[in-house]
Amino acid sequence: MAFDPFGDFATRGYLRNTQALSDPESVKRVEHSLFLANLEDAIEMLQACEVIDYGSFLEVHRILFEDFYPWAGQDRAATAPDLYISKGDVRFAQASEIRRAVDYGLDLARKDLRAKCGTVMGQFAFGHPFLDGNGRAIMLVFGELCHRAGFGIAWEGTTKTDYLTALTQELDDPRSEPLTTYLTPFITGQVPHAAYSKTLNELPGLSGMARFIDEGRDVAGYTSDPASKKVYEAYAAIRNAAMRGLGG
Repeated sequence: MAFDPFGDFATRGYLRNTQALSDPESVKRVEHSLFLANLEDAIEMLQACEVIDYGSFLEVHRILFEDFYPWAGQDRAATAPDLYISKGDVRFAQASEIRRAVDYGLDLARKDLRAKCGTVMGQFAFGHPFLDGNGRAIMLVFGELCHRAGFGIAWEGTTKTDYLTALTQELDDPRSEPLTTYLTPFITGQVPHAAYSKTLNELPGLSGMARFIDEGRDVAGYTSDPASKKVYEAYAAIRNAAMRGLGG
């Protein structure tokens, strides 16, 4: 079943894209083509930002995808404020909590990104700001944060399967910091912007790595539904407790 938060997939295609495409493979091809075409513009925008903040995520997303998604650059608080979004047993942040989740990741990044790299990435992924395109936007912002912190991630040495396994574990329960454990051996020296752009352009499996949090999702319920709200709040309570245990 297609992910259809707007409820008009049959008439307007996947997420109201400008071409009204509904075939998943066609949507993937257009998304990835736009990512590659707009990659350098997005990196240059981030490079020019005095401070990387929540607005940086919105602007990266807009630059990458506005030619395909009319709502690009708008988060779920604007596009789907009343929906809970899930992937399997993982529930992403409620729309009203997206910015809080991302801001917490940014705060951790400012304190010690190298030591908490996976936790930061996990917070961004949990925030899940957009209806689609989260993975690619997150990868770009995360890369700029790493650059400013004086190091990089040798993504070409990672494997798609192992990375996705660690990210899934991070989203499910961050207490043991599984994504930091996975990424730490791949920490390398600072990567120049041009080299980072080339790496992302050529990285095998990037599409799958980035799209992980954008595929297989469901509308898990509505904020107006007491049963859905109860399930979400129970999940959020467990995750918040885990984050407090990590110093959050």
